[in-house]
Amino acid sequence: MEQRAVYDVVVVGAGDPAVEATLLLSSIAQMVYAVTRGRELHEDEALLERLRAKQNVETIGVSRVAEIRGEQVVESLVLEDVETKQRKELRVDGVFVEMGYVVKTGFVKGFVDLNEAGEVVTGKDCGTSRPGIFAAGDVTDIPYKQAVISAGQGATAGLSAYNYVQRLRGKPAVRTDWKTKRIR
Repeated sequence: MEQRAVYDVVVVGAGDPAVEATLLLSSIAQMVYAVTRGRELHEDEALLERLRAKQNVETIGVSRVAEIRGEQVVESLVLEDVETKQRKELRVDGVFVEMGYVVKTGFVKGFVDLNEAGEVVTGKDCGTSRPGIFAAGDVTDIPYKQAVISAGQGATAGLSAYNYVQRLRGKPAVRTDWKTKRIR
């Protein structure tokens, strides 16, 4: 039998990312509060229906986070109604911020290939559809928009750009394959 964690958490945000995070956390946490500045989360209706069906989710609209309290760990959250300025404290064990993002790649539109979401299409070396142009991070079509992934992708793009310039100069590139040697 699956055992549920005994944690109450808050997702602060807007859009599909906040709804998706709330849905994910609702299968793990005891209670999930979805806090948004608007009256409700206005997103994909199918996602909202799934969210409304959850017994352990409460949406708190027209609110903002005024304060996060706790010494060593999160203990509570103070919410402020954006209209009345009335405050209330909510006992929680964790806070997740999911604001989403907007890809701003209009300046490269028509210069490199973009997908339907406006993200730069890249290969495994972070190269784009235009030779010598490399892209990394959240503007690319890679899944999992996380800082650690973007950092790794930045290193890949940097090395790939260096190798591209080295090849143009007729010089050796940085080794891209690691060979192991057996030590006896």
